Amino acid sequence: MRPEQREMNNETYRVCFDICDMVNEKRKKGKDNVHDYPAAVAACAVSWNRYRCSIINTSGKVVKTSFHKTPSLEAALNALGTIGSKRDGCNNYIGACAEPHAARSVLETNPGIAVKNLVFSYAYRPRTKMMIRYCGNCTKVFNIQNP
Repeated sequence: MRPEQREMNNETYRVCFDICDMVNEKRKKGKDNVHDYPAAVAACAVSWNRYRCSIINTSGKVVKTSFHKTPSLEAALNALGTIGSKRDGCNNYIGACAEPHAARSVLETNPGIAVKNLVFSYAYRPRTKMMIRYCGNCTKVFNIQNP
């Protein structure tokens, strides 16, 4: 693991703890709706300038226009199939993971960066604080490997 990934993992894990604490507080007050919280949290950064560009984002629903402002990412996702649909070999919807959302945020603020120059933290499940393995869609689009 590269040092910048270790740093992003620590930061992402802290965000998960904050979300978990928020969930637990609301549960204590009887105001919990688990669907209000993200299923996953991940960080993305530009490999040559990690800290300034590091952005944490969450998984979520995808609409057809979600990636229009980032044509390189949109093209990479469309190479797998229709954004927002499932493809054979992966249970996740294309573009719905935390990694594409974090990548979109980085690419929107840093136009011209290639998708291949992005690095990612591990994704974590905020409700359980457990690490989530990269799905088949993310490993193909971002050329990342599971630990």
